[in-house]
Amino acid sequence: KQTAESQLKALKVEVVEEKKAWEAVKIKLTDSLNQAENRLKEARDQNKLLHSQMATLAETVEKFQSERIVKLSADADGAEKAAVSGENVEALRKTVSELR
Repeated sequence: KQTAESQLKALKVEVVEEKKAWEAVKIKLTDSLNQAENRLKEARDQNKLLHSQMATLAETVEKFQSERIVKLSADADGAEKAAVSGENVEALRKTVSELR
């Protein structure tokens, strides 16, 4: 009887220790999950900012190209070149937007 009681006590102590170890692992995993979620949020925020900056840059480039095409088309000798250049620019823009 005494050995059964001592075995039971030993098993209870082992169970308590296992619970403590499990809780420690659970806390570490929860912390890791929270850190990963925070990094994901930061990456998404940076991605949104990057896309916004790229859109602004694309608008600026498009404006610059349009102004240049208008300037070239105003020149009598460059009218044909400007028309071809404008068509090429529009075709390239369409291709880029389709690839996105």
